[in-house]
Amino acid sequence: KIKMPNKNFYKIIFIFLIIIVLCLAVIMAFSPKQSSKNLRAVIGNKEINIEVVTKSADMERGLGYRKSLDQNSGMLFSYVGYVRPSYWMKGMEFPLDMIWIGDDKVIGYEQNVPVVATGMLPTYAPKELINMVLEVNAGFVQTNSIKIGDSLIIHN
Repeated sequence: KIKMPNKNFYKIIFIFLIIIVLCLAVIMAFSPKQSSKNLRAVIGNKEINIEVVTKSADMERGLGYRKSLDQNSGMLFSYVGYVRPSYWMKGMEFPLDMIWIGDDKVIGYEQNVPVVATGMLPTYAPKELINMVLEVNAGFVQTNSIKIGDSLIIHN
């Protein structure tokens, strides 16, 4: 004769399964979401791939600790509102051009910002309020004749 488990056994299993489902729901709710989007953009007359970042932790890391950036690619830092941020090259392994953008127009840039291995890291900031910064490989501004007033058009 086979002995069946009592009703309390099934209740315990049911409660255990409910707890597992709730735990999984909490983990999924608080797990990091993809905080960047990959899009296409045109700046001046040059089409490039851009990675758009909006979260402060991603902005702080930026392109730091990456070995390189693909040719004709960049990282676009998009701010809510207008700011005058300060950038540095912490963890950078390759030089950059930083393009300051306000209202989808280039308002300035820093060219050939070098990697600094030791000592104090210099900071770079726009002269005006901006709402975006585009980081690209060093030489991009000169090679593509990017000028103040050039438009930035972002495509999906």
